[in-house]
Amino acid sequence: MNDFSIRNFARETGLILSFKQWRDKHSVKLANVSATEQRRRYDQYRISRSIDQSGDMRADYYTSPKIGTAQNNLSRGSLSQCSRDYATALIDPWSCKRAPCVPDTIVLPSYKFGSRMKGIFTVGSNGVGYVAVNAYAVSPTPAGEVQQISGLATNGAFAGDAYESSALGTDAQYNDGFLTTARIGFQTGKVQWRLVGCGVKARYMGTEIARSGRVTAYRSTFNSNIAAGSNSQTLLQSREATASPADRKYHYVTYRPAVPDDVAYSDQIINAMNLLIIVDGGQPGQSFEYDAQWWFETIGGQLPSLTMSHSDPVGMAAVVGALPTTQPTNSPEAELSSFWNKVVSVAKEAFSFIAPVIGGFVNNVGGLENVIPALGGMLL
Repeated sequence: MNDFSIRNFARETGLILSFKQWRDKHSVKLANVSATEQRRRYDQYRISRSIDQSGDMRADYYTSPKIGTAQNNLSRGSLSQCSRDYATALIDPWSCKRAPCVPDTIVLPSYKFGSRMKGIFTVGSNGVGYVAVNAYAVSPTPAGEVQQISGLATNGAFAGDAYESSALGTDAQYNDGFLTTARIGFQTGKVQWRLVGCGVKARYMGTEIARSGRVTAYRSTFNSNIAAGSNSQTLLQSREATASPADRKYHYVTYRPAVPDDVAYSDQIINAMNLLIIVDGGQPGQSFEYDAQWWFETIGGQLPSLTMSHSDPVGMAAVVGALPTTQPTNSPEAELSSFWNKVVSVAKEAFSFIAPVIGGFVNNVGGLENVIPALGGMLL
């Protein structure tokens, strides 16, 4: 492919050029540039072409005469829209523009909804205060069922020096009228549900002169119940904990699937406070505002307005494989933006074993990141 055809190819299709195509296109500029620097510049080019300014993967469509007619309409980015929504729910659940679902192999019409819990927690007499969240709190208190509490938050009367399950219980609020009036009765065999994404964030809201203390954000191992008596010192021994000075910036912690059951439908009510933001060393009476967001997917009877779910096991594998192994410290928006780069890298490594089979195809469309949607159809 000569320089003129490369330029036309990139302009007309919008696809990512392979390293060789990109190098040929810029051969004059790269004449005296080292191979290492060339590779670095190409990586920057690839990232800029894969991700638009809002942090979302490109989702336009293209056609190529080298692809079979059944695969002509393929997403130009690395992920389907369903997988992108799922990634957003896991990394920055506050930024979801639509109710997401889990893009696994179960393609059943489902009822998708979110819930939110906002409020204030106060530092008690021992300089400790916190908000804890049950990521699995799909319904506050269904009539006739086991009580399920969405979260715990301390008030000014709290006298403990560590996390305790006896703090004031709080409930999430649902925007859907069906859930507000009747709620979901999770009787066995009638309705099943699964968690898509969840997170809680908090920030200091008092006077600047009274600001003090340390904020620790923590997700329990395997999303199990946080042990009573846990304090910042013990929590920070885990890689799932981060600490920073108390300030007006949001500090947050997000849920991540940890076991196979986390992505499977179930009718079990789970009471497990597994996300925690705790302040120690604060002044009694200090207040912090918090914001918790949940996203769920449900199937079964007694549900309103079902919508189609989507299957993208390849995209789901790339998303889950790229999830951080420690709690993030960047803002949710910044973390989501950089997360797409990790997804591309994980996908290329995970599916490199079939590169010889589709080698020519990869070269023509500009990189494996453009092939992943096609692989989903090839592997199913």
